[in-house]
Amino acid sequence: AREIRRTEERRIDPETGSAVPSVEEYVEAIAQVALSRPQAAMLTALAVASDDGLPDMLIAHAAGYKSQASANRAFAAAGLLLANYLSVELATNAETSALDGTVLLGFRGTRPAGDVPGNWILHPELREAVRSVDGRGKMYHAK
Repeated sequence: AREIRRTEERRIDPETGSAVPSVEEYVEAIAQVALSRPQAAMLTALAVASDDGLPDMLIAHAAGYKSQASANRAFAAAGLLLANYLSVELATNAETSALDGTVLLGFRGTRPAGDVPGNWILHPELREAVRSVDGRGKMYHAK
């Protein structure tokens, strides 16, 4: 019954077309899944960023990655971990996301120019959850 209620109460994000869990669901999932230190660092950086989010390069740097591609894969993997725990079906037609898993975390902002992708912006619910969990020092579980 709890699962059905939670599923029905999720909002649909207009940017991605995917269901967005509540703050409470994100907090529970973050406490239960095994996020790596780099994944936690990326989520924390995005949670404390301005409403405009962060570009890929800064997210990669926050996590200690030299490669944006590696950081993007780790970011998407964090989304898949949370989605799996929360039993969220991810939208497959989201234009704003190239990697599965990212739609549960957030969306891309407006492209600044040409081929440069927009900044990553966390869903407000996830931003609040990360701020809450990170403040208690329980953001990641070492693998």
